Amino acid sequence: MAGVFDLRQLMTAVLSVLVAVVCTSTASAAGECQRLWLHRASITDHAANSSSGALAGWQQGAGGVEVDILYDPQQQRFIVAHDWQAAGEHSLLLSDWLSQVPQEIPLWLDAKNLGSLWPWQISGASQRLKTVLQQHQRLLTAIVESRHPWYLRHLQRQGIATLYRTDLKPYPDGDWRQSWHIDLFQWLASVAPFSGVSLSHGRFQAPVIEPLIRYAPVYLSTVRQAETAKALLAQPQVAVVLAKGSVIKQLCQPRQATTKNDT
Repeated sequence: MAGVFDLRQLMTAVLSVLVAVVCTSTASAAGECQRLWLHRASITDHAANSSSGALAGWQQGAGGVEVDILYDPQQQRFIVAHDWQAAGEHSLLLSDWLSQVPQEIPLWLDAKNLGSLWPWQISGASQRLKTVLQQHQRLLTAIVESRHPWYLRHLQRQGIATLYRTDLKPYPDGDWRQSWHIDLFQWLASVAPFSGVSLSHGRFQAPVIEPLIRYAPVYLSTVRQAETAKALLAQPQVAVVLAKGSVIKQLCQPRQATTKNDT
């Protein structure tokens, strides 16, 4: 357990640096927008998961950007896309996408198909992701999300900050499934430590969520109303709230123009 404890300390430090980057950026957003990140790099007139959308969201005042990625085990590469159908024949490599986005923008990478990889594929995937993030100086400004805690452990060992996506349901008080889920989560947190927990914002107030907050910061998705975003950001346990572009535009103050050459 000493190794697990040391690893948890390391990734907590990494997460602290990530939050510090958001809070102390020279192009800092006003107050609440430091923790309000753009969902799927999608904002007015920009395609989802586009590098131009990520830049536009950042310039609009978002504190960071979420983007979907897929791992191609045959080609041993990561691409930027929500699913294989959206990827098409001319998919954009994650490496190329990162080269088009300023390094100062914190990233939430939703690894859509990580959990579907075979066990013998995850080692190569985690090593490849570390290489790409290192090449673009992103190890301290990116966090990777997946529903598969065992595979997240491989990423943690590569020094990559991770989010465990949990689908815990708000069972009624006293329901045996609520207690069982809490026990399961506590066990997972001890054997496969992660840097944060992500879940749908609608489940944040459920009683089953309270024990999760003791183990890791909470990342919430995806808010479509400005008032909902403001209420969630008022909760100290919440590290990041993912929001639609319309919410970013309503709540955040635009930054000065940023280009890739500025970094």
